[in-house]
Amino acid sequence: MSLPSAGWLADPNDPTRLRWWDGARWSQMSVPLSEAGVGAAAAAGATPAAGAAAVADAAPAVVVAVDPAPAPSGNAWRPTTLFWIVGSLVLLAALIGLSAGFGGFLLVVSLAGLITGIIAVATKRRTWLNIPASSGIRALVIAASVVLLIVGGAIVPHSPSTESASDTRSSAPASSETSEPETASPTPTPTPTPTPTPVIAQLTDFSTSAAATAQAALQAAGFAVTLQTADGQPAPADWTGWTVSRESPAAGTPLYAGSTVVLYLSPPPVAPPAAPAAPAAPAAPAAPADHGGATAQCKDGSLSYSAHRQGTCSHHGGVAVWF
Repeated sequence: MSLPSAGWLADPNDPTRLRWWDGARWSQMSVPLSEAGVGAAAAAGATPAAGAAAVADAAPAVVVAVDPAPAPSGNAWRPTTLFWIVGSLVLLAALIGLSAGFGGFLLVVSLAGLITGIIAVATKRRTWLNIPASSGIRALVIAASVVLLIVGGAIVPHSPSTESASDTRSSAPASSETSEPETASPTPTPTPTPTPTPVIAQLTDFSTSAAATAQAALQAAGFAVTLQTADGQPAPADWTGWTVSRESPAAGTPLYAGSTVVLYLSPPPVAPPAAPAAPAAPAAPAAPADHGGATAQCKDGSLSYSAHRQGTCSHHGGVAVWF
């Protein structure tokens, strides 16, 4: 679609006015539609100044605006793209204000409507709400916003600390007037507790003593006793028969009652194992009553018929009995 030629056309933002169209874009110059009569000036390709003069001198005429995107005529309201953008932002802020209660929601909505209505009255534009050009509607928007602002401010919850502080301040003078002076009673001075004199004892030498005896003596003297093995490990649960190898602090050290004494214990000596009994020598085999001409009986029980003793039973463990 081709753009209209330059001329005075209906203002798309305000149907009660005419705005100069330079053939490509709208200018900032506009005149009331009640003084219309610019058909001749537009046809002659007049400049904005000449068109304004023609508006003043021309007779009333019907002007038809040719706009690639004509605005709604009259007071009809239709949502615009700007309405959806700004309206979404206002709704988001109102939902955030809802965290303070419904009063916070009303405060955000009323402030947005009040500011928009004031801008519409001051600039005579439709603004993002696309408010019709009627002055009554714009005033209605401002009045409704003021009412919502008052209602929202009234129902917003107030901080209880502020109210309690004001109540305290208001009740303080009354209480000060009615209260009678009290006589201050003397505060008793606490009697200091005497510090006990620490008892110092000299540590006895318990080396080679039985662990149970040393522990009982130290505890009776008011010392805390810790039992450990000679290599510094905790003593076993059953240390019966163990003896003290050394102590810490060393014997003869002066200590306060309640100090800790470490006893290092040694296990009882282990008895050497008994020597094993010597095995009994095997009994020599009995010689047979009738050796049948044998000269000796070997250790393995066999008979030897060797005529000479040298080498007899050499392969049978030796001679056990000679015949």
